[in-house]
Amino acid sequence: MTSPKKRIAIIINGGIATGHFSEGDAVITQLLSSLASTFDLIVFSLVKTDSYKVKLPFQVIDIQFTHLQNAWLRLFWLFFKILWHHLFRPFQVIHGFGAFPAGLLAVVQSKIVKKKSLVTLLGGEYLSIPEINYGLWSHKHLRPFLGFTLNHCDELVILTKTAADQIQTNLPNSKKHHTISFGIDTSLFVPTPKSLSEPYKFLHIADLNLVKNQPMLLAAFQLITKQVKAHLTIIGVDTLNGRIQKLALELGLADKITFLPRISHYYLPAFYAQAHILLHTSYSESQTMAVNEALACGVLVCGTRVGIIADLEDEITTVAAVGDAEELAQKVLHLLNDREKQEALRNKGIAWSKKNDLAAQSRKYEDLYRTLLTASN
Repeated sequence: MTSPKKRIAIIINGGIATGHFSEGDAVITQLLSSLASTFDLIVFSLVKTDSYKVKLPFQVIDIQFTHLQNAWLRLFWLFFKILWHHLFRPFQVIHGFGAFPAGLLAVVQSKIVKKKSLVTLLGGEYLSIPEINYGLWSHKHLRPFLGFTLNHCDELVILTKTAADQIQTNLPNSKKHHTISFGIDTSLFVPTPKSLSEPYKFLHIADLNLVKNQPMLLAAFQLITKQVKAHLTIIGVDTLNGRIQKLALELGLADKITFLPRISHYYLPAFYAQAHILLHTSYSESQTMAVNEALACGVLVCGTRVGIIADLEDEITTVAAVGDAEELAQKVLHLLNDREKQEALRNKGIAWSKKNDLAAQSRKYEDLYRTLLTASN
């Protein structure tokens, strides 16, 4: 007779069965789906979901009303909901995705029910970028809650080494952590043989917003097109009311750029199959899933020194300083003239993506859960 699966509470700010196509955050959904084969997962969402529209291997409990907008009210409502479920069938581990409010709730709840907690940071919780008003760390009233979460969870997961360094800047005494990047399904994202020749096909997958710094993207691309024939495809939701499209027109790039809305995760491989280079110019990233996808598909990655791009600098990715369009353009042009380097980076990228795929990430979380389960006994 097999023993019952250990029961894990997952608390998430959002990202399960939400948004476009009800896909939510595809990588988190895939990770939890993988873990659900080993553990009994109950996902508690701080936002209303479309879980009734999609088939998931775990239960989702969300806030079924839309008028409760205040984050603290939603936090308290979910707190009692989790406690209620725990009283009838106790959770062994409580795992929060995001430091606030999900991570804070996971830590507080674990202290009350005397179970172990795990927090995975998703980005932005530990940052302050005043020029674009980005990052929870810029809100001074939240800093005590962020510090409490990061220092009192039993285990802390950070997505990249670069993100870990940023955390140490603001929280130099924060606890030891595990670096576990999100992995992708490498049976969906597969390499496609292609020759690198003009017109070069550039790809940018990110919503149009201030953090992604698309003005730098266009500035770098304009410099590149002065030297070679190229086309850029941008895929993402426009949150800037046409500002980037207008800039493209002003820079004389309108006929060299195609803007597309957000596309289902499962249709993206077709775009990577056509692309030569992924161009990414963010001010900040906790990881950047488009990079994982591009590398798995054999697409070269060039971008700013953020997230996984920075972690893989020189070894696999081509990197420039944040905001330096000229440096990025020059490095891209140099790469286009170096066939040997192109092939080396492509092969290393494919190998890295296989070694750090969804299955590898899932195994690391399974090990973390087992460590916490052992410690709680």
